[in-house]
Amino acid sequence: MSEQKIYTTTGHVFHLDPVSKTDWVGVAADALTISLYRDESRRTCRIVSMFQSKAVINCFITPGMTLVKSSSKFGQWEDVRANVLYGVGFNSEGELDTFASQFENAAATTVQLPMPGAAGAAASAAASATGAAAAAQTAQPAVQVQQQPQQAQAQPAQPAQAQQPQQAAPQTQQQPAAAAKAATNGTHAPASAAGSNGADANAEDDSNAVALYDFAGKDETQLGFKAKQKLYDVTSTTREGWSYGSILNEDGVTKSSGLFPTSYIQITKAASANASNSAISSALAKRAQEAQEQQLKQQQAEKLQQEKLQQQQLLLQQQQQEKLQQERLLQQQQQQQQQQQQLLLQQQQQQQLQQQQLQQQQLQQQQQLQQQRVATGSAAQFPPVNPRGGGSEQLDSEKDVIIKHLRERVENSERAKAAADASNREIIETLQGDIASFKNENDRLLAALKESNLSGQQWETELKTVKTNNARLLTALQESYANVETWRTQLLAIEEHNAKLQKKFNDVEQLLNRGVSLLRE
Repeated sequence: MSEQKIYTTTGHVFHLDPVSKTDWVGVAADALTISLYRDESRRTCRIVSMFQSKAVINCFITPGMTLVKSSSKFGQWEDVRANVLYGVGFNSEGELDTFASQFENAAATTVQLPMPGAAGAAASAAASATGAAAAAQTAQPAVQVQQQPQQAQAQPAQPAQAQQPQQAAPQTQQQPAAAAKAATNGTHAPASAAGSNGADANAEDDSNAVALYDFAGKDETQLGFKAKQKLYDVTSTTREGWSYGSILNEDGVTKSSGLFPTSYIQITKAASANASNSAISSALAKRAQEAQEQQLKQQQAEKLQQEKLQQQQLLLQQQQQEKLQQERLLQQQQQQQQQQQQLLLQQQQQQQLQQQQLQQQQLQQQQQLQQQRVATGSAAQFPPVNPRGGGSEQLDSEKDVIIKHLRERVENSERAKAAADASNREIIETLQGDIASFKNENDRLLAALKESNLSGQQWETELKTVKTNNARLLTALQESYANVETWRTQLLAIEEHNAKLQKKFNDVEQLLNRGVSLLRE
């Protein structure tokens, strides 16, 4: 093989959407390696980029091809021979300028290649087979080294056939647009395209991969197969570099399943469509799951907010009940104070009555004394006959007894008044302390009630915000459902288009076989 790598760069590869004809579709999420190969003996140059054992760019540069700079970091060109439009996005403007310079130099120094047709089918087939084998041998290791540097020990070694592409190297998958152009123009497609896409010969085939090399399983968990054997239900696994799938047994009905290295197989077009469909379904399921989780979170948040509001309402009710109890206690205390004040007034009135009675008694006694003095004066002038004698002494003793009794009653009334005053002062002081404590407690409850009202307003505002976000999420989910329906419609259109291309490809292959048989005859 005389092809030599002359330039290598990295960029994001895009293909033009075959349905809309206006949108770009990215081949991979990460940047891929893009290389230029030159064949000095044939004076040809081509651009190659590999992704998952598939040539996403395999374009011969011919004289007159130009690179159009759509922006400062994006360039595009058309492969006239394959009827494919490629686009590459670079990280900087300098990388795009360097790639454009290499592209122009290659277009200026290459020769015009013949268009694929009936007369040149054999030569074109040989060129395509050689170019695809070189891409699989040279570009694929570079991509694997950059994207999977840690798979050298996890994956088994490639068989010796991969090092000899001239003998049994696998053919990379060609762009479907080449077959579409060949069928439209009524020309024969290269024979190597049919060989490389052997798994796509039947549009109704449900297999989604084809074996590139022979693989012998080492234990019961691994699946052994032969080269070019079809694989079904191929899926990825958690084990890096390994896939899981099944093959048909010799009876053509039952299947055997197991693990095998991903590098030993090639995913077919049917698998790409299934992968797109499964990707859409998984994206839809993921969005639905996220929406459900978000809705559950919102419901939980609303539930928590409702519980908090209920707790706040309970606290408010408790506070109101406590306030009512305190008001009742204040009323009872006020009633007790009024009763005590009434008792004090009654005691004061009784004391006043007692004083008045004492005063009246003293006046009466004075009057009696005066009368007695008058009587005793007259008796001294005309002393009555007193058989017993001692009349004045008896009056003095009675007077002393009365005065003593009056003094005792006055002292008792003063003592009762002092005791009543002391008890009244104690009651008043106790009531004043209770009133102050009740007033402080009432102020504290009013402040707590205001704070709870403010927090309730804040929770109401947050609940409104949550409801608004929920409505926005529901709207976004409905839009995503609508987008998924649009994607499904586009996917069905792509599948119908692929089926038509496959049918045309089969017709071209039949025509090619007839032409070959005619040439042999």
